[in-house]
Amino acid sequence: MYVQILADVVVLHLRLAVLKNYDYIINIDIMKPINADNSPCAPQSSNCVIWQGPDIECINLCTGDTISDTISKLATELCNIMTTLKISSYDLSCFDLATCPPTEFKELIQLLITKICALENVSTSSSGGESTGDCPSSCIMTIESCLLTGTETTMNLTDYVNLIAKKVCSLVTDITLLQNQINSLDIRVTALESAPAPTFTMPSFSVQCTLGATVVFPGSYTLTEILTDLVNDSTYGYCALLGQLGLPAALALGISRKCILQATTSLASITGADMSTEYVDFVNDASSDTIAEAVNNLWISLCDVRTYLATFEVKSIDTNTIDLTVTKDLPATTYGDMGFTLSAKLVDTGWLDLDGFTHQGGTVGLPQARRIGNVVHFRGDIYIPLMNAGGTGVEGMTTPDTYRTVARNITALAVIGGVTDVSGIVYFNENNSVVPGTIMDPGTPFENIVGLGGGNIIATRQVAVDTGTVLMTAFMEVYMSTDQKLYYKSLDILESNSADTASYDGTSAANFITTNAVNGASVPNYNNGPLGNLHSNAIRTEPSYQTSGLLIVGQMYTIYNFVAGDDFTNVGAAANATKQTFIATGTTPTTWTNSSTIATGPGLGFGTQSDGGGGYADYPFDLNASDYRELGGFKFSLDGLMCYIDPCNVDIQPSKVCP
Repeated sequence: MYVQILADVVVLHLRLAVLKNYDYIINIDIMKPINADNSPCAPQSSNCVIWQGPDIECINLCTGDTISDTISKLATELCNIMTTLKISSYDLSCFDLATCPPTEFKELIQLLITKICALENVSTSSSGGESTGDCPSSCIMTIESCLLTGTETTMNLTDYVNLIAKKVCSLVTDITLLQNQINSLDIRVTALESAPAPTFTMPSFSVQCTLGATVVFPGSYTLTEILTDLVNDSTYGYCALLGQLGLPAALALGISRKCILQATTSLASITGADMSTEYVDFVNDASSDTIAEAVNNLWISLCDVRTYLATFEVKSIDTNTIDLTVTKDLPATTYGDMGFTLSAKLVDTGWLDLDGFTHQGGTVGLPQARRIGNVVHFRGDIYIPLMNAGGTGVEGMTTPDTYRTVARNITALAVIGGVTDVSGIVYFNENNSVVPGTIMDPGTPFENIVGLGGGNIIATRQVAVDTGTVLMTAFMEVYMSTDQKLYYKSLDILESNSADTASYDGTSAANFITTNAVNGASVPNYNNGPLGNLHSNAIRTEPSYQTSGLLIVGQMYTIYNFVAGDDFTNVGAAANATKQTFIATGTTPTTWTNSSTIATGPGLGFGTQSDGGGGYADYPFDLNASDYRELGGFKFSLDGLMCYIDPCNVDIQPSKVCP
């Protein structure tokens, strides 16, 4: 309540201030006589005099109002002030005054100030340098932050009340202004709501093309019709177009996928220029970011490809394993056909007979070779030509068994169709290439000398002896030279060297797998005789037999037929039994009086005789298989032999980049 009363007091104060201004204005502007003659004067209506002072908003007084209205408003305001100043206008029962109530307005104000100070616990005594005295002039108040105007944060109550009054008056003025603006807006809104809705006639346009189902060329249509079809028509509309073209982001992504750039080499350019050099209209990468520019570059690129293809030619380069053939397709009836057919086949000569082996006629079959790519493969059996009986040519073959029954072993050297000896090395086909020219040119070399079986082989020959067959064996080396020549080296050549001053021919272990037969000598029976030391010199001779006498110390013996009662254990025999082989440690057995048969050597030839007649089969001719001159009729196989041709050789199509 105290605050409300105080607020009323502030308002009253303000109104009094206004009245003071009015009084000044009236004295100057209104009450001034309109003529200098004081008597008699002509009567003048107050309605004819107007207010020329400023607008006074707090009493709603405006410049141009009549003096009658001005006086009326001032009188009304004065009456309100006088009513406000009456003590009886206020209910002071809540103060519960023990003394007489105030009779003047000043006493009322003082009472209110005192009550306010009491309620706010404001001391009226001086403390800490503050002023002393009674409220309100000596009551110090703290100024609220929203009312601060300088650096001072406190003031006495009277000044504080005046400050609040001014602030309140300012707020009242602002509220009045706002209310006036609201009233003005309200008038305008009411006018707009009351006004009839405007009418607008949609313009029409002539279309130059069909835009949809309702907008068809030729014709004139309203903007609404045109926009409706442009946006919504399922065939011509923007929405349909957007569904087909995609959103701008999708179009931008499509444009960004360009792979033919200004630095890309033109296919059709003879000089190998890039696209921007070859075509002046080609849009560079940094600028090509629209559909129009993308289409421009696509057309240029397409034309570049078409120009290139117009003279396009497919060429084939054969490899050493593949023959390529390019055939241009025949043009179609209506349109040109730029198609090509590329066919390929494996470079394979097939199996062809080697040269120089005509002696292997009949059913024997000739050795063969075939080239696949740059590799020549070999197969078949090689029979070393056998000299005929007259020593003038090659013994012909009609079957693989022909040479078995021929009792000769001389190699067909230096005769037509035979072989050629060059310092003991024997070359087939009279020292010429054995590879047919249809497989490779005679002048085309192999990359390396290739040895059959790694070089070392065992050649064999079957020889008929009485009613059986003896297999002759020969250790040798067989090679294919780089100039396509097939040759062999016999054991006697392998056991010698041009630097030798003394010969050790016949000393290598290879001699024990190489036949050395003596004409008329018994053929050893390795199967039935007791196994002994095969390195014995007795291998190629018939053993000597004795039934009594003295033995030779260090000689190998075999008990060929033991007769009970004899005893050879004291001269080295492990047991007294048939087929026991021993080396004599003494000359005289303990007992040798019962005619037990002792043979020299390891017991070769034991068992049933091969001729079945009680004797031993004999070799039909001399044969030293370590001698290249005595190997006529021996056989070996070429199966698995492969020789390589340099891929860069002009005789075959290269399969790699050659220098």
